[in-house]
Amino acid sequence: MTFTVQIKTGKQHFQNNEADFVPSPAESSILAVPSVPALTPEYNTDTEEQAETTKPLVLIVEDNNELRKFLGNQLSAHYRVEAAADGAIGLQKAVELVPELIISDVMMPNMNGIEMLDAIKHTVTTSHIPVVLLTAKSSVEHQMEGMRYGADFYVTKPFNTDYVLVLVESLIRQRRQLFDTFLGNKNLVQLSPGEILITSKDEQLLKQVIDTVEKGMADSAFNIDDVASGIGLGRSTFYKKLKSLTGLAPVEFVKEMRLKRARQIIDSGEYTIAEISYMVGFSSSGYFSTCFKEKYNQSPSQYLKSVKATHPAD
Repeated sequence: MTFTVQIKTGKQHFQNNEADFVPSPAESSILAVPSVPALTPEYNTDTEEQAETTKPLVLIVEDNNELRKFLGNQLSAHYRVEAAADGAIGLQKAVELVPELIISDVMMPNMNGIEMLDAIKHTVTTSHIPVVLLTAKSSVEHQMEGMRYGADFYVTKPFNTDYVLVLVESLIRQRRQLFDTFLGNKNLVQLSPGEILITSKDEQLLKQVIDTVEKGMADSAFNIDDVASGIGLGRSTFYKKLKSLTGLAPVEFVKEMRLKRARQIIDSGEYTIAEISYMVGFSSSGYFSTCFKEKYNQSPSQYLKSVKATHPAD
């Protein structure tokens, strides 16, 4: 739909009592616009908004309105917070939003916390998400039940709020560190008991992603759609899953893999920098050098020199 507004020029169509007319200033006055103090905000709005959207997302699933709101208020200073009043809604939001952590009550209507937990851990999009269960039942049997279904932690009511906040921070940090380590060494399969365990489905998914990228990285046209289809996931589901697992968007993940492979090839000392850039799928050696330097704080040629200096030819 298009709206057209027509405005008459001049002032002949105005009555004297309808408008006041000021003589037009000289051209020099027009150019010399008076300085008006700018309204400078105390912070950069764009930066603040970006920081807000990069905060980890925590989902609170609790049927008690007061407790749900209280937890939300406590967590909102450090995290983005979503809430659900029962397990059914919680499961729906978990699949749609893929939060970095879920805090859930056990006893709830429609779907209780254990049922929701079981569904979350058996859904590829959400299986990796740490889940903290809240319950008034403090018996070892109930705690064992939650752990059997994949709960990462069990907190009995009433609880210390500061303890829960520290727990959330610790679980999110460990999850990110764990996958950073996994990405840095894809052969890592053994994890210490104190760390959050990667489910076999998550290990399998990451290995599939890595294998798919390795096979296609030499093609500069290779993209995230190729990765998603290669592992049998929809684009949106794949994006949310990989982002939540690794902290990297799929495009960043592919670039990360290309750069790591390039570094391995440089270590071999068998190819030129230009050859390596095309071998790992960069469309130009200049762009490859820029990306390599951003990651490793030295250009590919500088890195090659350091390799040769450390391992001189016999």
